[in-house]
Amino acid sequence: MKEVIFDINNRLRKFGREAIQESNIPGRGKVIGYRPQYIIDAVNSVLGPENWRYEIVTHNIERGEKMSVAWVMLRLFIRTPGGEWLVKGEHFGHAHVTMGAIGDALKAATTDALGKCFSTMSVGRDAYSGALTRNNGHPIPVKERPTASSSPEVTAQASSVEEESSAKPATQAAEEISPEELGIPAIPGVKFLIEDATGTVVATGATYQNRNLLRNVGFRFDKDTKRWVSQLPGVDSECSGEDAEPPALPDLEEKPVGYPEIPF
Repeated sequence: MKEVIFDINNRLRKFGREAIQESNIPGRGKVIGYRPQYIIDAVNSVLGPENWRYEIVTHNIERGEKMSVAWVMLRLFIRTPGGEWLVKGEHFGHAHVTMGAIGDALKAATTDALGKCFSTMSVGRDAYSGALTRNNGHPIPVKERPTASSSPEVTAQASSVEEESSAKPATQAAEEISPEELGIPAIPGVKFLIEDATGTVVATGATYQNRNLLRNVGFRFDKDTKRWVSQLPGVDSECSGEDAEPPALPDLEEKPVGYPEIPF
């Protein structure tokens, strides 16, 4: 699935400037993201339109004194290689009702929620990680798919048996991401890999020597996998059991439709 997500994001990059939209939002300034139709086109071209679908869970119109807001909650389904449907993502989307056009607002809210669901599988991560903004709205260059032989492995550190000695090879097929794309300063001897299926960022290399710096920029040491990990900006961490949180209420802050946020 990582390869599928990698190819979808590359297809978005290949669309170029025409796939990118800019919006000025009160209180937030200029926000840059991918146009929703191009996200859908990229998913269709790689995953296939027959291999995903969505269902509306609930929707409503919140009427205010000056403005009404349409919100939609939908559930995204992805077909697994075995033919079963996997539920991936259940999110809200919203849009303002303009000149009484409730139908148009509901359609825009649906698109917004769909973009959020796709972002849980890291589709469109150049947008929500801020890479498009840092690149001044210019397309991100198409990247080569990483291979196990070319990707860096976690380096064993003699003084950190606790961390590096049992590191798992899960990062071998991951895509390298620069500190600039993550919005953090470079750390000597440390490289960062993104697992596209989950949005998890893994720090590799001289992590033990730089553990305090990693903590300062939001990384934590996962005792189960023996890795320093963080999450891409805008991607919700998956949680379960007592740590699980209930679905968030609809965000009524205005934002461009489709500005985002799945393993088989």
